[in-house]
Amino acid sequence: MLLVDGQFSDREGQAVAVADTVGAGDAYTAAMMLGLLAGHDADRINAWAIQVASHACSVAGGTMQFPASLHFQP
Repeated sequence: MLLVDGQFSDREGQAVAVADTVGAGDAYTAAMMLGLLAGHDADRINAWAIQVASHACSVAGGTMQFPASLHFQP
């Protein structure tokens, strides 16, 4: 759940084969902050942050490479 400027976004998580949850919260927070700074709406931010955190869960270890499809799009 995310609330941005009075707009509420409630989205389902994304199912992935979990390898390691280390860094998932940090990945979500980083994606959320980039979206907020870019002025995106709550639903767009939440959707992207969930995808980024889900990818983080699917890779073992706290440091991972993100595919180009998950790179920030201003």
